[in-house]
Amino acid sequence: MNKMSQNVCRCWFITILATLWGTPVWAQSIETQPLAVTSICAGTQLDVTGRLAGVTGNLVVEMASDGTTFSAIASVPLATSVSNEVVYRATIPGNTVAGGNYRIRLMANDPAVTSIPSPTLLTVKGRPAPPSVDSLILDCMRVLPSADVSSYVSSTAAAGATVNIYTYTNNTFMPAGSVFTRISLGSTDNVILSLGKTYYPTSTTYKYPMEEHSYYLTQSVETCESDTVKTKLRILYRPFTGPMPTNGKPVDINPHWPTNYYGTLGYCVGDQAPPLSENGHAAPPENYRVLYQLGTIPGRTSVPPIPATDVPSTQVYQLQLDPIDLAKGCSSFLTTQLTVTVSAPPSVSITPSSTVLTPGTPMVSLTAVGTGTYLWSTGATTEVISVTTSGTYSVTLTSPGGCTASASVRVAGPDLTINLELPQANFAASGSVGNFVVTVFEVAGLPTSAGNVTITITVPIGYTLAFPPGMTSIQVSGGDTKTVSNNQWTVVSSLESRQLTLTMASGSFIGGGGASSLGFQITRTNANSGSQASITVNVADDLTMTYDGNLANNVYARIISGL
Repeated sequence: MNKMSQNVCRCWFITILATLWGTPVWAQSIETQPLAVTSICAGTQLDVTGRLAGVTGNLVVEMASDGTTFSAIASVPLATSVSNEVVYRATIPGNTVAGGNYRIRLMANDPAVTSIPSPTLLTVKGRPAPPSVDSLILDCMRVLPSADVSSYVSSTAAAGATVNIYTYTNNTFMPAGSVFTRISLGSTDNVILSLGKTYYPTSTTYKYPMEEHSYYLTQSVETCESDTVKTKLRILYRPFTGPMPTNGKPVDINPHWPTNYYGTLGYCVGDQAPPLSENGHAAPPENYRVLYQLGTIPGRTSVPPIPATDVPSTQVYQLQLDPIDLAKGCSSFLTTQLTVTVSAPPSVSITPSSTVLTPGTPMVSLTAVGTGTYLWSTGATTEVISVTTSGTYSVTLTSPGGCTASASVRVAGPDLTINLELPQANFAASGSVGNFVVTVFEVAGLPTSAGNVTITITVPIGYTLAFPPGMTSIQVSGGDTKTVSNNQWTVVSSLESRQLTLTMASGSFIGGGGASSLGFQITRTNANSGSQASITVNVADDLTMTYDGNLANNVYARIISGL
């Protein structure tokens, strides 16, 4: 039998056997098609196409490094075409040894049908490890319109690797950011990625955090991309300026920056200044304290300074808001400024330094001398005032720096003197009564002020004193009948019926060169026989000099006797 005959017989024999089993062998076959790629990264997906004949049901994708020992790898069916082609998407295991050549095939398990492997020899490339990155990155919120526009994420990757950054939204990784700079470190590179920041054009209240975002980084080496590694970017509150200073005024120090504030605070030499935290600025927000710096002196302190006020000076303080917890806030971008001015007390005087109202000069002018604003005791705010009433006049000068000084001058005017008329001053026995008159004279020719002339009359022990308020005339003991004006006076105090204090009634006064007389009764009670003592009367000292400008002639005494 020749060779051809042998082959023909062998084929018929196989056909007969297959027919006896029920299905021709060539009716169940899987032919794995050439792959679309010849190299692939471990851990990535590969589409495998197979042409089927008489095969139904699910298939599996297998891979072998030696071309004979196949192992199943993860796969899912994608599509079946009308030409009996199927496509399965397989995942190359991440732990596949890099650099090896692998065969891929499809296989059916029920019934078992093994395909011829794909003719493509597949080279597997190693998958790089994820880049290293901090799990949490802190950054300050953006307060400038044209600067500080990005947050930066620093990572360490393999030399030459491409670093990718993604957000994860709706179960999808989306590219985010871009490479800002790369620094070679030999076998590794430091790659800094840039991410856009939200601009806060107006001041905001403190919040922690202002924003927080999750990002996912990978690195790609020779088209192989690593698994992702997660990092969080936390945006912290950042004040634009320091605390609002006292009397803060807006200042545009840069047209592209928000407004800053400069404040002022004034003291006078010798004032007791409190710490700046009490009156130098507004209270800091939550989680913040104020740092103070005086002038160009290096260093800042959180202890509120107390301005020195011993000498005139100008002290300029820089005020910064500083977070108490650094992980929950950023220092203010700018400092506010507070200028503390310590001013010397002003000098003020009044001219003339003393003066007297007279009948010839019933009005005088008083002039305040000094730089600033004036407030007289009369309520006037002019530099010069005119007065027609005696008394003490004062003026308070307020300097441009807010410091004050005062001066006063006494204007002499009415001059009161007093007389007591009692010709018969002997009291024979207990119960004896005497009438006398007290006359208050104005001797300077100027009227007194109304309603405040005050006198006090005191009689000795053993006698009592009475003042009939409606009396208009009185028969003086040992003398004549005298007209009196008791109705112009009011008793304001009485002590043991021996001492009376009287004040002229409202609207009543003693005219210039005039007088006012008062009638009294004195009664002997238990004065010793042969005793002598004095009735005294005095005009109350007028420190305001409105009704008596001369305190030297205000007392009169009259001796009386008990027989």
